[in-house]
Formats: sequence, structure tokens, C-alpha cells
Amino acid sequence: MAEVSGLMPLFVELGQRQDVSLINLLVPSHSPADNPWDKLKNRFHRSTNGRSSPSPSPFVEVRHEWVGKKLRKIANAAPHAKILLSAVENQFGGVLSHECRELKSRLYAIAHQPPSWMRLHWRDFSKLDDLGGIICLGKEQQSFLESVTKAPTFHIKYGVDLNFFVPPYIPRPTDGFRILFVGDWLRDFDTLTASMEIIWKAYPLVQLDCVIPRKGRQSLALLRLARDSRVQWHAGVSPEKLRELYQRATLLFLPLIDAVANTAIVESLACGLPIVTSRVVGVGDYLPDGYAILCNPGDAMDHADAVIARLADARIAILAGNAGRAFAEEKLNWKAITAELVSYIKSSH
Repeated sequence: MAEVSGLMPLFVELGQRQDVSLINLLVPSHSPADNPWDKLKNRFHRSTNGRSSPSPSPFVEVRHEWVGKKLRKIANAAPHAKILLSAVENQFGGVLSHECRELKSRLYAIAHQPPSWMRLHWRDFSKLDDLGGIICLGKEQQSFLESVTKAPTFHIKYGVDLNFFVPPYIPRPTDGFRILFVGDWLRDFDTLTASMEIIWKAYPLVQLDCVIPRKGRQSLALLRLARDSRVQWHAGVSPEKLRELYQRATLLFLPLIDAVANTAIVESLACGLPIVTSRVVGVGDYLPDGYAILCNPGDAMDHADAVIARLADARIAILAGNAGRAFAEEKLNWKAITAELVSYIKSSH
């Protein structure tokens, strides 16, 4: 991710604090494979992960094992350092999950996936017991993890770069509607496609922008959607292009299967973009009252009706957008969130 998205702004804020001495160890985007033997190990790991792999998580790749080993060396050289993992599901799921209790007690890991994913995929919750802390991004997620592990938990908001993601300088158009859909993880493509077929009957000229990575376009529902020329497809866009899409859209339309924190939602809030999404539990932590329309999961008609209602009332859409930006400024400021996190880690034992 770019420095403006995801958790990168958190580490930027950590690096700017006078009371924190920070060493950043970045997870490479591709697995280090400098020789044929490394490539063979990489291939073997992919073929066995999910079946016979000793890892408690199916998200672990060779690149996470590689960075885990490097982190272990750094931790041993700095025995008083606290270690913050940006994703427990892959960075802790490999070699670090088998480390000694002393090292684990210095690990603080951020959890991203909802309880549904954890129930379905995490193989051994006892591996989490010795962690110094699990940083939760949602209240339901926190309650679930407290029920399956002895590790202490702490809740923070998933913030957004408020200086980069901003509302448009000119008012959004009241005609020529553009609907924006962003992402692929835990997105409900079936509901998206079925809903758009209904929406187009009411508003035939509505355009749909889909920001979906190419590797995430395997759904047959998306193939059906791609038959329509009113859909524009985007992948590998720059942060500036993504911001432009938020700023020129009429609303974010995001049918979901499940969620904890959602990057598209917090970035839409910061850009003052009205939201129509699914009523999954984790989403409610990130939406002010009256801002978004929450729909019954999997109900295409309910989602379509909500979008049609938003398109029909430009005044309400403007008010909702203003409320979203105000909520982001108050609750999703990374500087304040980072201060909370540092205070928690310093006070823990």
C-alpha cells in the first residue's frame, strides 16, 4: 500500500514521535527467492499451506516467514524492545507463533479479520495466548478474541490520512451520477451485480466505477457485470487517482459479506462521500448515526432501493457527506489513535 492508505500512516506517526525509537521492518511484496532452492521452497510452501502447514493461519507465505526470522534476530539483539505486527493473520501465523513465551510477550499484533474468518480458518487459538496484546479494530472482533484466547486485547479505530483524503473543492454533480465500488476482500459481488441491474432500470445513465485488483476478478457475477458498457474497471491506480475517484463519485456502493475495519469506508468518510453498504456488525463501528444507509446482507433489492433513494435526494447526500468528514476528523485521526496505542503498549507488562 502507499503511505496514505491502510496502516502505513500509523507507522509514519510512530516514526515522528519523540518518545518512540522506531525500527521499521517492511514485509516484501514478493517472496525473496535468490536461487533455485528458494524458489522450490516457495512453491512447496504454497502447495502445502492450508493442508499440512504447521502455521495456524492460511495467510502465511514464505515472505512472512522470511521477515519473521529477520524480526527474531532484531528482537534478540534488543531484549527490551516491544514489537508491533501490522497483521496477526500472516506475520504472526508462521515462525513467530512457535517462538518462546518471552519473545511472544513482547509482541503486539493488529488483527484485521472478522470472527467469521477466524472461526473458519485459524487452526490453533492457543498460539495467541502468550502475546503481549492483540490490537483489535472492531468491538465484535475484540469480544470474540477475548473468548478464544488469554492474550490481553485493546481496541483502536482504523484511521485515515485526513490530509490526503479530502472532499472535492467543487460540489459534486447533481446529475450524471457515478457510483463507486472499491476492493475485493469480503465483497459481495453477487449482490453488487444484481443490485446494479435493478438500479439501471430506475437510472439508466448511471455509471459504475469498479476499483478491483485483477487477481480479485474471478467471480462469475463480475463477468456478468462486465458485459455492461456503463461499468469502468480500474486496477493498480495511484493514490491520487483513487482520491479522484472518491471525489467525483456520487456515492460509495459497497455490498459486503463481512467486515471489521474497511479501507474504502474510512477513505470515503474522509472525502465526504455518502455510503450505501451492508449491515454487517463491524461496519457500524465506523459510521456515524444517519450517515450511511445499511442494507440487509445479500438482499439485492434492499441495496438497490437504498442507492435509488440516495440518488433521488441530493440534499440528504450533501448532509451525509459533511457528517462523514466531521466523523473522520473526530474519530479517525491517526495522530490521536497512535497516541492511544503508544500509551497502551507502554503501560502493559
